[in-house]
Amino acid sequence: MTRPPDYPPEYAAYAREFGLNLARLRTARGLTHRDMAEITGMAENTYQRLESGQSKAGVPLNPQLRTLLRISQALEVPVGDIMLGGAPDLTTGRRAMR
Repeated sequence: MTRPPDYPPEYAAYAREFGLNLARLRTARGLTHRDMAEITGMAENTYQRLESGQSKAGVPLNPQLRTLLRISQALEVPVGDIMLGGAPDLTTGRRAMR
């Protein structure tokens, strides 16, 4: 069994807020989870996991760029509108290794 990547707690919190932002944008447009699944071509439970901020229990989501583009196009907003400001610094581990 492969071990999930280690994410700093700040990333998990950011992923949850990202999911809440998706839900706000979706409901503001009067769309359901099913609508988003149909428009984006993804499974409904996959989209629901994005809004939960987790890819599976205890593991923060890490969507692909293609997924972000599909969602922004479905919501008819720029990709920047689905992303949040204040993203956590994920480079600190790399700096420590230098």
